[in-house]
Amino acid sequence: MGTLHIMKIRTIPHILLFIWTFTYTEAFFPNPYGQYVGKDDFTHAEITEIGILKAVAAFYEETPLTPGGSTPSSGSLTGIQDITAKKLYDKVYAGSRSPRRLQDAIDNIVSYNNKVDQDHHNVAAWHFNGEQIEQSNLKLQGIRTQLLSELHKHNPNYELSRQLIGQFLHILQMFYSNTNWIEENGANKYPAVGMTGVTLLPTAGSNDDACKSCSGVCVFNIILPKKQFLTSGYKSGQDIQKPYKDPKANTKGKCSHGGPTDNTTTTSAATGGINKDSKVPDRSPHFYKHTQAAQTAIDHTVYFFNDNTNGIRHLISKEKFMNLLQLDSSYSLVFVIDTSGSMVSDLPTIIQESKSIIQTASTVSNAPSNYILVTFSDPELFYGRTIRVSFMVEMSKPEG
Repeated sequence: MGTLHIMKIRTIPHILLFIWTFTYTEAFFPNPYGQYVGKDDFTHAEITEIGILKAVAAFYEETPLTPGGSTPSSGSLTGIQDITAKKLYDKVYAGSRSPRRLQDAIDNIVSYNNKVDQDHHNVAAWHFNGEQIEQSNLKLQGIRTQLLSELHKHNPNYELSRQLIGQFLHILQMFYSNTNWIEENGANKYPAVGMTGVTLLPTAGSNDDACKSCSGVCVFNIILPKKQFLTSGYKSGQDIQKPYKDPKANTKGKCSHGGPTDNTTTTSAATGGINKDSKVPDRSPHFYKHTQAAQTAIDHTVYFFNDNTNGIRHLISKEKFMNLLQLDSSYSLVFVIDTSGSMVSDLPTIIQESKSIIQTASTVSNAPSNYILVTFSDPELFYGRTIRVSFMVEMSKPEG
């Protein structure tokens, strides 16, 4: 997959539902509304939402909306500029269906993504911090294994599945903000991350200096051999402490995370930091790599869902994928049928007509997701009426 070119926008007010009160962060900021977030910063919320929408767009490009129907042309959906759920559904359904249920599923995943910072902010392995790269990768493998196990059940718990996806994507996205991968490889994802049975590049040894001291804008401060080792910054307040070296006597040491909430950036060599959380220099020593890190995190989020071999969309049924992201319709077609004695002779015709209606309804792009049958037997209630069968469609009004 080529490099994603994304214009930064700030148009997701629904994320207001998931603002946390804490002010610290270990990688990309949770959402656009924190005190440290720059106006051009990509956050976990935006990275996750864009990635999911691009994955869904690819699904719609490859999946006929109706049996035997045509599919959208390649790129017509995945190429939507500044993609939103509404833009995608307007293109797919010509305004005939609300994106509310898809948006609710995305918001659900985003909330669990953000909650990792709330629940595990001081554990380095949840953030690829402190050279806990192998440990973080094992967490990803375990979450992915649990997710697939759940989704392979006959009746999966989709709420639990979205929770696991949110956790997985949070840690995965942090790999690109917190390690030296972007500095060595540019905006190219690392597909091995989180995959069981695949070995990552080795982590720098405990006695290996990884950075040299810097202040302000830190350029070329990573000193490991090119593309041979992985490292990540140590952050104060976490369970894994940065090996101390007197910054007055040493210019080399382990890398710091950096930023205003990391004390190690000045108290232990190597000073400075390598995080790419933000495009604001005071918050991210490698601010100039922020956009590359965010684009790569989006690219890998799409890969997580859509890769032909490893993407979860191709490892479960189409129906389960649609249920997971609530792509199924919110419409229900309800049949209310009189089964009283006087109608018995008409039942074969009623059944045939009902089948015909269901067949017709199932071939339209906004087909109902549920078919409900209700019977009654009360001639007095409908006395004198010539029509004994009522067909009702319950529809939710499309949102603008």
